[in-house]
Amino acid sequence: MLDAETRLVSEWAEASMIVAFAVGVSVAAIVVALLAADFARRAHRAVVLLAGVVLVAVCALHLVPEALEHGAAGGMALALGLLVGGVLEGGGRLVLRRGGTAGSHVVAQVALLALALHSTVDGAIYAVASSHDHTSGLLVGPGLILHEAPEGVVALFLALQTRWTRAQAVAAAVCASSLTTPVGWVIGTAAGAAAHEQIDMLFAASAGLLSYSGARLLISGLSKPKTASESPR
Repeated sequence: MLDAETRLVSEWAEASMIVAFAVGVSVAAIVVALLAADFARRAHRAVVLLAGVVLVAVCALHLVPEALEHGAAGGMALALGLLVGGVLEGGGRLVLRRGGTAGSHVVAQVALLALALHSTVDGAIYAVASSHDHTSGLLVGPGLILHEAPEGVVALFLALQTRWTRAQAVAAAVCASSLTTPVGWVIGTAAGAAAHEQIDMLFAASAGLLSYSGARLLISGLSKPKTASESPR
C-alpha cells in the first residue's frame, strides 16, 4: 500500500515538474518575443498575417485531423468551435461599432481567447494521459513542453495587435498561453480518466475556434487597409 502511495506521489511530482517546465518555456518565449514588440506594432499587417499563417498551418496539419479522428462527434464539436468563433467576432464588432483596422483588433482578441482554451485543454489532456498510464504521460510531456514556445510567441504577437498597453498585452499573453496549461492540468487531474471523452470534444471545439481565428487573421492580414474616407463613421 505504501509503495503504491509513494509511486503515486512520485508520478504526481514528476507531472507537476513537466507542467511547470512547460509554463517556464512559454514565459521565456514571451520574454524573447517582447524584444520584437516594437517591430510587431510597426509591422501590424505582417504580424497579423504571420499569426494567421501559423494558426492555419497548425490547425490544418495537426489539430483538425486529430479532432476528426473522433468521428461524427469530433466533427460536430469542430463545427461548433467555428460557429463560436463567428459569434464572438460578430459580438465584438457590434460592441466596438467600428470597421477597418478595428476588425483586426477583434479578431486578435478572439484568437487569443481560442489560444487560451486550447492551452487549457492541452493541460487537461496531459493530465488524463498521465493518469491513464505513466508511460503515456512521459511520452506526451516533451510534446507539451516543445509546443509551448511557439504558442507563447503567437500569444504575445496577438495581444500586441489589440488596443491594450504593452503591460496588459504581456499579462494577457502569459495568462492565455502559460497559466492556462496548469489550470487545465488541475482540471484534468481532478476529473480523471472518466472525463477523457469530454476533453476530446473540448479539444475538437478548440481546434474549430483556432481554425476560424487563424483564417480570419489570414484574411485580415491580406486585406487592403481602408482609407479614412472608406471607413465607416
